[in-house]
Amino acid sequence: MELNRMQTLMATDRVKVHLPAVVSAADGDRMALGFFADSVYADFCRKEQLLVLIDASSEEEVYAGHLLFDVKFPKAQVLQVHVAPGFRGNRHGATLLNALKRHLTELGFISISARVAEDLVEANRFWKSQGFYTQRVAQGGKTRNRTIVVR
Repeated sequence: MELNRMQTLMATDRVKVHLPAVVSAADGDRMALGFFADSVYADFCRKEQLLVLIDASSEEEVYAGHLLFDVKFPKAQVLQVHVAPGFRGNRHGATLLNALKRHLTELGFISISARVAEDLVEANRFWKSQGFYTQRVAQGGKTRNRTIVVR
């Protein structure tokens, strides 16, 4: 797979087509991503706060990952980053995050944060490699009794 065949989508009409794949991927990795109802993804898509990474190397676009984010000007928060298993190890998470950084910079945003459970070692390694430092730790929900690293 050639990296130049990968595309990051944000336009509502192009992302909407991939919503079932986004929901399926997120539901399949609830331990890392948490849970959102299907309608939440549609709402974020409509607000153009959902990036979808696709492999466009064939006639049909194939879902490769997504990044869900929320904004309250001038700050943004990443809610989910997911790269499909068959596409991992090629820096596609960084591709999604870099697309978000470019987009938010153009709009005048000044910061991006992420909240990551401390026990998600790979996720914390990813965020650290992207230059997101630990600002503080917070107690997570009572159900899972996790510690959350705020980056």
